[in-house]
Amino acid sequence: MKKIFISHSSLDSKYVEKIIDLLETIGVPSEKIFCSSFEGYGIKLGKDFLAYLKDELNNDILVIFIISNNFYSSAICLCEMGATWIKTNDHIPILIPPFEYSDIKGVIPTTHGMKIDDKERYNSLKEIIEKNFNISPINNSVWERKRDNHLKQIKQIVETTGVSKVTPNKPKSIFNDDDYYSNSNELIKKQSKIEWPNDFEMQLHYISKQKEAVENLKQHDPLDIDKHQFDIIRKMARAEWKNDYDMQLHFEQKQVESLRRLNELE
Repeated sequence: MKKIFISHSSLDSKYVEKIIDLLETIGVPSEKIFCSSFEGYGIKLGKDFLAYLKDELNNDILVIFIISNNFYSSAICLCEMGATWIKTNDHIPILIPPFEYSDIKGVIPTTHGMKIDDKERYNSLKEIIEKNFNISPINNSVWERKRDNHLKQIKQIVETTGVSKVTPNKPKSIFNDDDYYSNSNELIKKQSKIEWPNDFEMQLHYISKQKEAVENLKQHDPLDIDKHQFDIIRKMARAEWKNDYDMQLHFEQKQVESLRRLNELE
């Protein structure tokens, strides 16, 4: 195998980061992991994402799908799913609760699939990775400790995001309204022509990415973060990246994650 490509929604980046850490624990070099959400694992600035993906996808790529409702709500993820299914042979779907195998749609198979909190399946994943990348197994005691710590972190993320789905009484943010996004489609299309005046493929990619970000921004309302603090973060994001919804989302996610870590220190 040449590389591992992790196909995922940007809203699930917290899970993806833990999967990357585990792959590196198993012994996969960071340069063999391709993941667009994290610096050092994606493509370099100025590179054409779609062209790069087309060039990289082949039978030497192991594709890991991080499956969730966010994944199926993403136009980019669905595009990646079709492309990887056609051009690659090895796929491992990893499901994020409450997503079930019965919820899987499209071409992704359930063979070799696993849930992200399934302890026993991680042993199978480790064996597959070791075999495909010719990696010498790490000490079993070390592996079990690393795996169990990984599962604890995953559980914490699941519990946090699970609360955000079922808790109904958080005061609504002053920024959670549709008015701000009412003319987003027009702005996105206009900006795509400014950024890529003669590149229609990149215009299409830009529009898809920005529209996905708009939908994710509408849903981004972390219930474990103080409403006033989140409103400040959102206000800063909109001021800094006025018409770039993708960067607004990235800014919000990074700020929220940093705030969570600060809260843990208290």
